[in-house]
Amino acid sequence: MNIPSLYDPCWTVALLDSWRLEGCSLGTRMLVARLRVQVRNVPASMPEAVALLHGYFNTNPAVRDDLPDVIRRAA
Repeated sequence: MNIPSLYDPCWTVALLDSWRLEGCSLGTRMLVARLRVQVRNVPASMPEAVALLHGYFNTNPAVRDDLPDVIRRAA
């Protein structure tokens, strides 16, 4: 699966939604959970959170199998 653009709304939806990431690696689940809390507490941090999540998948080929689960409803 290709990594969507940083500006694709799927990243924002993934951080605003609350679906469980049961099939994902522990690292992915921890990062998404932390970013969701960050965005919930400080909504203005969304651009930074999206950039971190996008960068995580962009620089870690080993976790790219988690990508469909993270953005499954957002795409």
